[in-house]
Amino acid sequence: MKFCYSCLTFLFLGFAFLPDIAAGQEKEYFDGAIIIKYKSDRQLRTIQSQAHIDPEEDIRQMLQKAGATSMQSVFKTATSSGIQRTAQAQQATENLQRIYEVRYSSNTDAATLAAKMNQLAGIEYAEPKYIRRMQFTPNDPVTNSYQTVHGFEQAWDVTRGSSDVVIAVVDGGVNYLHFDLGEKLWINTDEVAATVRAQVDQNSDGTITSSEVMQYLSQQNGDYNGDGSINLSDALAPGSPLLTGS
Repeated sequence: MKFCYSCLTFLFLGFAFLPDIAAGQEKEYFDGAIIIKYKSDRQLRTIQSQAHIDPEEDIRQMLQKAGATSMQSVFKTATSSGIQRTAQAQQATENLQRIYEVRYSSNTDAATLAAKMNQLAGIEYAEPKYIRRMQFTPNDPVTNSYQTVHGFEQAWDVTRGSSDVVIAVVDGGVNYLHFDLGEKLWINTDEVAATVRAQVDQNSDGTITSSEVMQYLSQQNGDYNGDGSINLSDALAPGSPLLTGS
């Protein structure tokens, strides 16, 4: 009996302190909203038959007590007629369709409600609706023109890359004259003529970079393709010392 009493006391204290936010500490999630994911229909049926409970009704009652005002699917799935989906794609779609955002009106802390929801048999997981903050904003003036297509800022929150990573483009090539790439292109040092390699390698580290090629061309006044400007295309033009060695 003492053991049971101790267990209940421990559980009570654990749940009492679990959702607390230290005074003055900014919450990392929205008030009045949680994200829940139902278990699959097959799992729900199994629970109902084996445990003799209605897991979906338990969820509805819990949300009703919390003052749920809306429940919307997080992922909107488009319906496309005439398109055959693989079984794997269909399964992935069904998984996404089981995720909902629930809004509620009570003063219950979102972390507290999510913890309670996670105890229900029909819930795969529940969590607060976390606030996503921008971690890094570039100062590139042309970013906005590409942002809607590529989502650079979201990617840069994860990583901004490394010069140690080499990206190979194997389709239609790359515009190596683009100002965003000019000093970031990988150069195969072994393809630079051996007789000028030491001159091009400005810092003598054994690796030739595209910026060092540009410095070398500028020093040589090397408009080798005769277009009136000096850029990386001159390094590949006929008569370029990087190719001829002289």
